[in-house]
Parts: sequence; structure tokens; C-alpha cells
Amino acid sequence: MREMVKQPRIIIVVDDNDANRYIIARILCQAGFEVREAATGSEALDLAAHQPDLIILDIKLPDINGFEVCKMLKANSATALIPVLHLSAHLVTSHDKVQGLDSGADGYLTHPVNSLELIATVRALLRIRQAEERLQQSEKKFRAIFNQTFQYIWLLHPDGTVIEANESALKFGGLQLSDVVGCPFWQTSWWANSTAAQNRLQTAIARAAVGELIRYEEEIWGANRAKAMIDFSLKPLPDETGNIVLLIPEGHNITARKQAEDALRQSEARLRRLVDANIIGIVFADFETVTEANDAFLEMVDYTRAEVEAGKLRWREMTPPEYIPLDERGLEELLSTGVCSPFEKEYIRKDGSRIPILVGAATIQREPFQLVCFILDLTQTKQLENQLRQQAQDLEHANQVKDEFLATLSHELRSPLNAMLGWSQLLRSRQLSPAATVRALETIERNARLQTQLIEDLLDISRIIRGKLSLNICPVNLASPIAAAMDTMHLAAQAKSIQIDSAIDPNIGLVLGDPNRLQQIVWNLISNAIKFTPQGGQVNIRLDRDDAQARLQISDTGKGISADFLPHVFEYFRQADNSITRTQTGLGLGLAIVRHLVELHGGTVCVQSPGEGEGATFTVLLPLMQVQPEIREDRESWDESLELKGVCVLLIDDERDTREFLTFMLEQYGALVTAATSAREGLEVLERLTPDVLVSDIGMPEQDGYTLLHQIRARSPEQGGGIPAVALTAYAREEDRQQAISAGFQVHISKPVEPTTLVHVVATLTGRRRRESDEEQI
Repeated sequence: MREMVKQPRIIIVVDDNDANRYIIARILCQAGFEVREAATGSEALDLAAHQPDLIILDIKLPDINGFEVCKMLKANSATALIPVLHLSAHLVTSHDKVQGLDSGADGYLTHPVNSLELIATVRALLRIRQAEERLQQSEKKFRAIFNQTFQYIWLLHPDGTVIEANESALKFGGLQLSDVVGCPFWQTSWWANSTAAQNRLQTAIARAAVGELIRYEEEIWGANRAKAMIDFSLKPLPDETGNIVLLIPEGHNITARKQAEDALRQSEARLRRLVDANIIGIVFADFETVTEANDAFLEMVDYTRAEVEAGKLRWREMTPPEYIPLDERGLEELLSTGVCSPFEKEYIRKDGSRIPILVGAATIQREPFQLVCFILDLTQTKQLENQLRQQAQDLEHANQVKDEFLATLSHELRSPLNAMLGWSQLLRSRQLSPAATVRALETIERNARLQTQLIEDLLDISRIIRGKLSLNICPVNLASPIAAAMDTMHLAAQAKSIQIDSAIDPNIGLVLGDPNRLQQIVWNLISNAIKFTPQGGQVNIRLDRDDAQARLQISDTGKGISADFLPHVFEYFRQADNSITRTQTGLGLGLAIVRHLVELHGGTVCVQSPGEGEGATFTVLLPLMQVQPEIREDRESWDESLELKGVCVLLIDDERDTREFLTFMLEQYGALVTAATSAREGLEVLERLTPDVLVSDIGMPEQDGYTLLHQIRARSPEQGGGIPAVALTAYAREEDRQQAISAGFQVHISKPVEPTTLVHVVATLTGRRRRESDEEQI
């Protein structure tokens, strides 16, 4: 807006009379105005586009009359605010003046005009325009502030109806101003989703209408169900007399602040729940002292809450000296970054003991300094680490023991083979004397039996480890298996001039067990005693009763057991001497088997030895039966004459030596043997004859014994489908026996086989002898 003191006002004088136009222009110029002239209405409209300060307009113009020109100026927003003064020499009646003012003119004068009246009228109209411009500028500023502010602002009548709403409020609500003007404020969509909010607002409006300033927090609703929490105020605006003429509601969006406050509250609640849950130790502290701690931490260090509140828990006093540098580095990191990486250390508990921990920390505030520490008790972790470390050592040791065992196994298998192969070659290549031949055969037989025992021990250990070792339980008088074991070991003792003394009480009662396995226990212990007793030593065997238990003690005058090895005597694959210079053979399995067999019978076994060179005593305790049944010995002797004369046997085995040996042995007892080298060849034999019994290997090329028997059992009885069958195999595990029986074999015999054992089985299956069970494993 131009100021009058600095720049002359521009006035357009429009009149088709040159004389009148000249007089008016001269008067205005003398008064300090800048004058521009126009003789027609069209010229006046063109000059008006340059925004003059005032237009003096004649009524009678040659093209457009002054009334129409005025209307056109006022209809144009660009020129609507320019004051128009009608000055006419012809239309001078009151009617003319009214028509002129109705057309939009701001004043009306007639010729002849007094110069002072003209100047006064012009200046009055210019002052009115200046006031309008100032009012317009003020309105623009108000609108800019009202609409551009981020706050929501409304204007209300004292009764609560809406007068105005700013753009922020309208945009949030997805509304147009026309949607809300004249509506009760509490019924608009900002409040429509909450009856409680509407009631609070209506009450607030009533209180503000009598002059009260209202402020509270409220949730309003916007477009697409958006919500905003606002800090809401309602200000009454009075007039000069104190009457409330306007209410100004204002809402500051505090949604983000509320969300932050809620997040902070939730975080604090989570932290408090974590503190109260006592899952880990949590401590609040300053540079020196623990100011607050949860129960988990207090339990770790064995202090009370009262001692914490009294300031008695200090970091340095609780930390061992060697961990102070770690604490100082952690504090430097904490001051630098606000967090401290977790590290391991120890605390000194109230009683002076130490507890291993993992600690991490974070700064809560710097002035005054406060931190929070999270402390995890590592006691169980350290114990687990020690256990894992010990397990690793045990595994390493077990691996070493395994290697030593495999080396020993190789030695124990190769040594008998060397003697067997050597004598076998001598028997084939030379004519030996009868004495040498007997010696050779005895050596071969002895070493074969030794290898058989090694294999049986390995299989027993395998069954024990897999829990597959089974017992055939019956009442047993321990005197019988002890006597049998002593008979078996008599020659071994005699060879070393070892005297075996026994004190057996046959009337202690019966135990419930497996006679063969009980004999195996006694045999292993006696064998062990003889093995480690030097030439001319002594072995004592004692059986008596200890309360409700049978007590078997086997002691010797042998090399004894060192104190270091004594705890490991009954472990698998353990021997006191694993060196290549050891004097005793064996795999170190016998005593492990003894322990397991004793435990299977519900008993215990232990060993005592004063030391090396002082001998050893093994004690077995087995529970006696509470009710002692009568035992009747009613078994057929295996030593009676066996006869297979006329029995037709089909023998199938792919290994030539085994096949020839079994054929020769069965024929020695009178059997008629047809031998086949494979399952296919065996089936071809069945096409031309029906044998009395089938003896078949299991592991054979192309087709195994299980598949063979399945095909045989699919035949009719006339075609040999019901032939009794014996599985003779090197697969000697318990599950192998079960698989053979399930496949249809009547008997499972493991290799190597005693000749009389196979003859006995064939005789039983063909009805030549009676057996109590035709599914017994030999």
C-alpha cells in the first residue's frame, strides 16, 4: 500500500467534456494528486487495470454510461476496492444519486463542484480505502495464521455452534468448512465416535460460555478412522462490556508425545517386570555404590536389601583385585558410548566366597551419573564347561583306550592264527610223527577255541552295550556252575602248578538266574585268577551265605592290582598293562562282562587288593530266593551215543572248507548229505529230492538264507515247504537269532559249531532225539 507522504496518489478523471475534465484535473493537481484523464468508459476501464487510488467518473459518457462502468469496476475483483466518485453535470436529482450509489459508487457530487468539497470528499474516500486495505491485510494475516498453524483451531458461537475451523482441523477430519459451519461443535465428526467425549465437550462449552477457561486432554477422530490425542483448550472471548461473544477451541496434537510417554511407561514396566522377575541380577548404581538391586542379585552376593539401602555395597569392595582393570575399561566404554559390552568377572560374596558372573551395563543418566547393570550367574555354566572339558578328556582317553584295544585285538587274533596256520602247513607238507601230529592238532584246537572265546566275549560286550543280553532264568544251586567252571579250568591250573582250594557250602539255598551265565561269571573270575597268578601259586574259591545273599569269593596269590587301576578293573577295554611287553594275553573284557552279568542277576561284584604283588580277592554277592523250590535233575546226557543213520540232509554253504567239514562230520554219524554252494543250487536240489532237514548258511552271494527259506516255505509240503531248517551262520547276535526264527528257521546255531552240537540238533529235528524246545539257540 502506497503512503501519501511519500508518493502522490493517482486519480483517474473520466469525463467526455474537456472543460470539466480540465477544471477537475487542475484542482486535484494543485492538491498534490497525480491525475490521469479518460474521455470514455472504455478508456476508464483500461486505466483502472493499473490500480489507481480513486476514479472520478462522469455519468454521461459517449460509449458506456458511468453507472455501467461503475458496476463493471466493482464486479471485477482486481478493481473492486478502488473508490469511485460520481461527478455529474446533468443527473443531479436524488434519484440519480441513489442509482449511482446502488451501482457501487462510494460518493456522488454534481457540477459545479466546490474545489474544497471535492478535495475533502476525495481525501475521505482515500482514507476509507486505506482503512479497508489495512483491514484486508489484517484479515490475510489472520487467515494465514489461522489456517497454516499445525494446531487445530475452531471459532464457536457462545451456544457452541461452529463459525469457523482452520485448514489443519478440516484436513485431519477430511471435511469442508461447509460441512461443519452452523453445526453444534460436539456433534461434528471430530467427536462423533465417543459419547463420553461429546458429553465432556458440551459441558466444557457451557462452562466457557460463562467465562471459564477450560483445558484437558481428549482423543478426536479424523478421516479413515485416524485418531489423535490433543491438548484441548476452550477460551471465552468477551466484548467491551464483558459479554462472551466468541468461544475459541484449540487443540495441540500430542499423539507423538503420548506415544513416547506410553513407550517409556511400557519400557519402564518391562524393566520393572524384569527386575521383579528375578531372572537375572539387576542393579542400579552410581560410580561407587549400589543404590538398588533385585532379589536375584542379592541372593547371588548374599547381601540384604537393608544393607543396600545403607550403602554398604560398593563395587571395588565386591570385586577381586585382578578384575579391577576390567571394571575400569568397562567404565571408560560406558562413559564414551553409554553402554558397556558384557564381560566375565567374579564378585566376592558376603561370606568371602566368589561367584562367577557375566555383567553388562548401560547409562541411565549422566548428571548425576546413574547406570543399570545386568548380571548373570555363571556358576552352572562354569560347572557345565568343566563337565564338558572333563567329557572331552574322557572322550580323548576313551579314544586312546579304543586304539589300544584295537591293537590288542589285532595281536590276540593274529597270534593264535599264526600257530594254527603254521601247524596246518606242517601237517600238509611233512610226514610228522604221531606225537607231533597230536601236538599239532591240540595246538590248532586250543587256539581255535581261544579265538572262539575272544569272539564270544566281543559279542557279549556288544549285547551288553545295546541292552540285548538276555537270560534264561530258573532256580540254580551255585555249587553246580562253580564245580563246572572248576572242572573247565583244572588243566589250566595244573599247567602252571597252581593249587585250587575250595570251600563250597552246597546248602546255602538257591538263586534265580541263568545257569550258563552264572558259570560264565565263575569261569571268568577263576580264569582271571589263574592268568595273573605265577607258577606254583594258589587260588581259593569260597561259597557261603551272607544274610539273604550268596557270597562267592575268589582270591589268588598273584600280581595284585595297583591302587590307581583298582577303580577301573570292571571297565570295558581296560587293562592294567597295555604295553607291547605285557606278559598276559586277553582283551580286558572278561571282568566287564562279569560285572554286567552279576548286575543282571541283581547282585554286586567288587575287588580288593593290598597292592601289586599282594594278590586280589573278587567278591560276588547274589540275592537268594526267599522261597526255595525243589530242583529235579532230569536232563538227557549229551555224551550218549548219537546216530543219524539214514537221515537225508541238504547242506547249503558258499564257503568250501566249511561245507566240506560239515559234510564229512555229518556223514561220520551216518547222515546222507547233499551239499549245495548257493541258494539257487539248493532250490534245484529240492526239485529232485525232499530231504529230512535243511542246514543253511545265511550270508551268501546273490541270495541270502532268509530269502531262500522264504521261497521254500512258499512251496507245498509235498514239494518240501515244511522241511525243518537250521540256520548255521557267523551272524551270532541276539537280533540275528530272532531274525532267523522269524524267517522260519527252527534253530539258530552260531559258527564255529561243536560237531556234537550240530548232530544233536539234526537228530532232534528229525525225531531221533527229544528236546524240550526246538527254538533254543545253541
